[in-house]
Amino acid sequence: MARGAIIGPVQFQVCCSHNRLESNLQSLFMDLNDLGQRMKLKTYIAEFKRRNVFKSGLAYLVISWLIAQVASIVFPAFDAPDYFMKTLLFVLAIGFPTFLLFAWVYELTPDGIRKTDSLEDQSTVTPQSSDRLNKLIIGALLAVATLLLVDILKSPTTPVGTSTAVVGVSENESRSYRSIAVIPFHNRSDLKEDEFFTDGIHDDLLTQISKIRDIKTISRTSVMEYRNTTKNIRVIGEELGAATILEGGVQRAGNQIRINVQLIDAKTDQHLWAETFTRELTAKNIFSIQSEIVGAIATSLQAILSPQEKEAIQKLPTQNLKALEAWFQAKSSIGRYTNEGYQEAIVYLEDALQFDPDFVIAYATLGKLHIGQIYWEGLPRDRQIAKAEPLIKKAMILDNKNSEVYVAYGDLLAEVDRAGAKPAYQTAIDLNPNNASAYASLGSLYRLNLLETSRAIDLFYKARELDPKDDALGLKLADVLIMAGRFDESEKIVQDIIRRKPNYASAYAVLSSIQFYGDGNIAESQRTFYENVKLDPNVPGNSMLIGFTYAHMGDTEAAIQWLEHALLLAPESTIVLQVRAMLYELKGDYDGAVDAYLEIPRSRRSSYRLLDVGLKANRTNEVMAYFEENYPDLLEPDVQVNKNNFTQALALGRLLQSRGDSDDAERLLAKSLDVVVEGGLFGAWVGYQNNWETRIHMAMGNNEAALISFSLVVAGGYHPNHFLIDPIYEPLYADPEYQRIIGKVKADLEHERVRLKEMETNGVLPIPRLPVRTMQRGEEA
Repeated sequence: MARGAIIGPVQFQVCCSHNRLESNLQSLFMDLNDLGQRMKLKTYIAEFKRRNVFKSGLAYLVISWLIAQVASIVFPAFDAPDYFMKTLLFVLAIGFPTFLLFAWVYELTPDGIRKTDSLEDQSTVTPQSSDRLNKLIIGALLAVATLLLVDILKSPTTPVGTSTAVVGVSENESRSYRSIAVIPFHNRSDLKEDEFFTDGIHDDLLTQISKIRDIKTISRTSVMEYRNTTKNIRVIGEELGAATILEGGVQRAGNQIRINVQLIDAKTDQHLWAETFTRELTAKNIFSIQSEIVGAIATSLQAILSPQEKEAIQKLPTQNLKALEAWFQAKSSIGRYTNEGYQEAIVYLEDALQFDPDFVIAYATLGKLHIGQIYWEGLPRDRQIAKAEPLIKKAMILDNKNSEVYVAYGDLLAEVDRAGAKPAYQTAIDLNPNNASAYASLGSLYRLNLLETSRAIDLFYKARELDPKDDALGLKLADVLIMAGRFDESEKIVQDIIRRKPNYASAYAVLSSIQFYGDGNIAESQRTFYENVKLDPNVPGNSMLIGFTYAHMGDTEAAIQWLEHALLLAPESTIVLQVRAMLYELKGDYDGAVDAYLEIPRSRRSSYRLLDVGLKANRTNEVMAYFEENYPDLLEPDVQVNKNNFTQALALGRLLQSRGDSDDAERLLAKSLDVVVEGGLFGAWVGYQNNWETRIHMAMGNNEAALISFSLVVAGGYHPNHFLIDPIYEPLYADPEYQRIIGKVKADLEHERVRLKEMETNGVLPIPRLPVRTMQRGEEA
């Protein structure tokens, strides 16, 4: 059997008849066997190059990539099932080794495809094949580069945000392509009353989309502003920071429901996907349609759905149509943001649970509303917690993977176990990173209970990015910015809300705080706060705050009048305990004040006030018993003092000092001072400025340091009347510098009193008529 120098043309003589395929395979295996015996590795690689196997493989890979890219666009356009793409990729993968084998055996020639070892003049044909492959590869690579360039140009850039937020991105950061705003659906039913039903479907669909962490979803509060809007899609996208907009309509007639939706690119105003669903009107069909819509949106935006997200989207909240309608009615009532609306929602939710005792989100929402009544209704905390706790725990048992359930659970814990609220809110965020209320709730926890304003600001900015049109959320952000001393930033937010919603009562309350703490303009602050009271006159907290402000100015008569008005508005409220104690103190009845403060649950502010009135009433034994029962950790030798307990530590330190226990007192006072100075709380925490550093220095006998601290507080515009009457400052009375500072405090207070009287006389500050009662000693709230 003759061969060429390396692998010449092969000629076989066989003694039996075989078909051509067997002959070709036998020829290949003999050639490979001969190569294995006679060729070195270098020669072997050279032969692969000569036969263009490497170039053929490269061409196959590049063209396969192009095919896959085209398929990823075409398949979704025709609603092809997911397995189409998977099958294509599998075929391309197993085709690669087959194609390499083909490239070894065959050669592309001007006469067509022929076996390589049958060619007579390979030195001529092989270079021609190589040139053709070069051109094919270059063309394919140019196509790849073109696709990549188009993709880069289409992708939105993300400039660096201007917020100081660490969590997430700032509200000014540009939108991502995977972001969506679901604007309110049109009610296409004959009945106007069906609008609640349309809104309910819209809200539930938005909630389902928000479960996809790969898609930024604008919250309901923000999109509701665009009901029946005449703005075009591009403007809506820019205002909400959303790259895509989903719009649609709902119609129900008899036992049929029709939902039509369309997904639009907000930048180009082009339709990405549209569909109309007509089904029998059942709860199951409504949620099935929603799941299909969510799946189509995820496909259109090329979002990745985890198995957990798919499971959450496909889970049916209820299969009872009457329960679903009651739930939709409850959400419509809640959306009015009024006390009356909340009361209606409670009734609807109770109905929903009658129709479906396993309706998870109804349990959680009803529990949250009962907790909310502590504040907007002034109902007793213990009673409301007793109502809310079994509802929220039932929701947790039914579904412990629901983000909203964990928000409700966090709200419950914030009232009874603040340490446990933080992980509950964090779990809510982990389960649904698009849940704006979870970020806001965690931010409120950091603001009030953990006293970490910078962290709270980060969280509120993240929540506002997800829900930029939620003005209640905007006011919470503005309030925590006041606590951080960022008054200009806060005022910009509040003034924008008042410009758009001049009847939004709470906005005036926050603006009043900016004027009070940021400008030291007490008279103007009171005038602004009256706007809040006129718009929402029956909120007990408003009357209480006005009373505290008059006490701040030294107008005891007006302070008592407003505080007693707060008692009338909410005689059962937990807040009444604080009001009663303050009233006794203003009237000089320190025994009554001690009794009232002893009834208040653990509180930073009331603990310190209890100490002051306990010293005045000479009832330090009872006060000591209160601290031993409520703060036993402060009596430990290795006590840890932090931002959450330093005021109690300061009060206990002064109490121990008055009882002759100087060593323990010194330890607590020193640790309290470290927290105040190193933590930068005051005056950064100006919203609750109580001149703590000066108080601690005075208790420790550091008069010189106390005077420096005191002068800085007054220079910052803080000048309450208690500076003039608090006996803690007595060791400084003889100091000329202290007298100069106190002279400024008196002048500033008198100036504000005169301005306030002028406003009242000129009608700029109308004094509303208040039903007044006189609280009697020992009277129960």
